[in-house]
Amino acid sequence: MTASQGGNADYEPSPSVSHTFAIVRAGQTIAFAPLPDRTLGDPPFSVIATTSSGLPASFAASGNCTIAAGIVTPTSGGSCTVTASQGGGADYEPAPDVSRVFAIARAGQTITFEMLADRTFGDPPFTVTATASSGLAVTFSATGSCSRVGDLTTMIAAGHCAVTASQAGDASYLPAPDVTRAFAIARAGQTITFRLRLRRSV
Repeated sequence: MTASQGGNADYEPSPSVSHTFAIVRAGQTIAFAPLPDRTLGDPPFSVIATTSSGLPASFAASGNCTIAAGIVTPTSGGSCTVTASQGGGADYEPAPDVSRVFAIARAGQTITFEMLADRTFGDPPFTVTATASSGLAVTFSATGSCSRVGDLTTMIAAGHCAVTASQAGDASYLPAPDVTRAFAIARAGQTITFRLRLRRSV
């Protein structure tokens, strides 16, 4: 800033006097509301943050989620941290980051297991299949007049058999409700071989 006086009839112009002072960048803050908890499988959602400077905020995510163009997508059970930042500019200092953490609950799952046809004792061992809505592997157990050996269900007597499909869940999915399929094992048929032995008379 320079002060000047151009003089008049009685005074010569005065020497100009200049003083310089710095204008420091202003501080700024970020307003970023808390984020509600989610469940795995919920749709992606957008996040919004505002700055006192009016400059746009940027976002980063860590944990069990991703973010792109302000859209957060949970990727597995656990938790997610979304951080809002503003790096400043010619007139504003960088804003202090603001982080919001939310939990991602495990999703439920179900098992699809078709009914099993009745069998007859002596029929060959057979495989069963079931699928979980989570895509996780399903395990099987058997009770009654049958047994599970490897991937095969084997009839061990006439009666009834119950095969149960289970999925125990993982970090992202809750255990699925068991599904049991029962079937009857009919008695096997049988035949008699009867041979006559003729005695020769002497």
